Amino acid sequence: MEDQLGDCFKTNKISFQHINQLKPIAVDYLFSEKLKDFYNFQPNWNGIENALQARHKIKTNRKLLTDTLLENYQEVETTDLVKSNIQLLSQQNTFTFTTGHQLNLFTGPSYFFYKIISVLKLCISAKSKFPDNNFVPIFWMASEDHDFDEISHTLVNGKKIAWQRDASGAVGRLDLTGFNLQVNELKKEIGLNPKTEDFFKQINHFLESSKTYGEFVFRTVNSIFKDFGLVVLDADQPNLKRQLTSVIQEDIFHHQTYKGAQNTSAEFTQMGYDEQILVREINFFYLKDNIRERIEKQEGFYKLLNTSISFSDAEMLEEIKSHPERFSPNVALRPVYQEILLPNLAYVGGGAEVAYWLQLKQSFKNHETFFPVVLLRDSVSILNKKAEKWMLDLDLSFEDLFEDENSIFTKLVKLKTEQYLSLDAELNQISSLFDEVKNRAEAIQPTLQKTVEGEKVKILKRLKSIEKKFLREEKRHYSVLENKLTKLLAIVYPNGVLQERKANFLPYFLEYKNLILNELLGEFDPTKAEFKFVVAEN
Repeated sequence: MEDQLGDCFKTNKISFQHINQLKPIAVDYLFSEKLKDFYNFQPNWNGIENALQARHKIKTNRKLLTDTLLENYQEVETTDLVKSNIQLLSQQNTFTFTTGHQLNLFTGPSYFFYKIISVLKLCISAKSKFPDNNFVPIFWMASEDHDFDEISHTLVNGKKIAWQRDASGAVGRLDLTGFNLQVNELKKEIGLNPKTEDFFKQINHFLESSKTYGEFVFRTVNSIFKDFGLVVLDADQPNLKRQLTSVIQEDIFHHQTYKGAQNTSAEFTQMGYDEQILVREINFFYLKDNIRERIEKQEGFYKLLNTSISFSDAEMLEEIKSHPERFSPNVALRPVYQEILLPNLAYVGGGAEVAYWLQLKQSFKNHETFFPVVLLRDSVSILNKKAEKWMLDLDLSFEDLFEDENSIFTKLVKLKTEQYLSLDAELNQISSLFDEVKNRAEAIQPTLQKTVEGEKVKILKRLKSIEKKFLREEKRHYSVLENKLTKLLAIVYPNGVLQERKANFLPYFLEYKNLILNELLGEFDPTKAEFKFVVAEN
């Protein structure tokens, strides 16, 4: 389906049901009821409506949430819409749609933007469908993650920009010593011009006013999306962590999350699915200063791996009660923490996130926490006019772009050539001939059938080899088409990876600003599970 989006963009949509881009478990979740026992609400508007009705009955510490956010934004320049959304969270008829992500360098892969735009669209649509309620978009900063290698680089206009430094502990707590070098590299790659000047002034201001990388990311995300009312939440805060105290105690001392996950994993295996995430007996890290190390019980003590620090049962209990902020949930319990803090209706994530949330329903039940709707974010590849022309020249559909290059090129050559490259007719004739010979051989001596069959296989194999040579030689005559195809696929799959998973979105954002965000916002719908190709018309 093709829709005209103003004068600048044109969008084509393809259901994920028709392309091989998601794990089987995610496809089954989105397009069948095979996994209905692993979630509470369907990933559609009926499910959201049912979640809304259920959420009305569940209390959230709205005052704590609102007060914390107001304090966080106190020294951050934002919009009246953001401030209004924060105030709305104190009201019992206000609910959130949430997405989250790691603190990737300069927003990282493009899908960082697509996640956020997905929740923005959900809030707009929900307000239209349920006008008696309010809906606030939340971006959850995964500031406690400690995998610096995952967040330390990004691909901008095909150039890798990397933050090289020694790093340990939560990435959100890193200082910004020397970070101006990465800002200068980004500026050099994108270019300083009237369209980018204000952006880089802001970035330099954030660099000067931020003490940590987490603060820098907070300010950057706010500056991009403040006009849309996005509320940014960094949950690495002592007053918020106190809401998690009972979960920390239960997980460390009783392991109910692990036990529930074991049962779910066994059910997944029986259904032919892989275990999505590794759920451990203890699913918390110890977070202090520049360390974030996993807790493991060894010989009666709670040991912090890669350190000499350990706690007895009594010492661990006291540490949890006195300093819950020192305990950081892993991927199995971070969603529970999120739903404890927020009056949330749905979480929006990528295919892998959708899959692992299905493994966590029992964990939510054990902790008596609301299990929200889980939705797949919208996915996009952006093409320019030249790429669109290459597609027309090659007579390709957007569905074709999900096949590998050799398969696409083979189809093109077979369509374009005037030569008859197939030996199917000859192969069928020879196969039939050998079948007749086998019948004669059986009458003479049954064991001769194996000899005849062996010769048949050899000859058919040789003919198939000749057929491949026909095709290979004919492909040489279409080098111009092959070159166009290679260039086209390099846009869709930079460095061999789907564009949204590799390329940074900032060049598009700085070129079109809110225009492209509004166009995506108009086309997005996380309840439909569609992939979109957006062609920039100028």
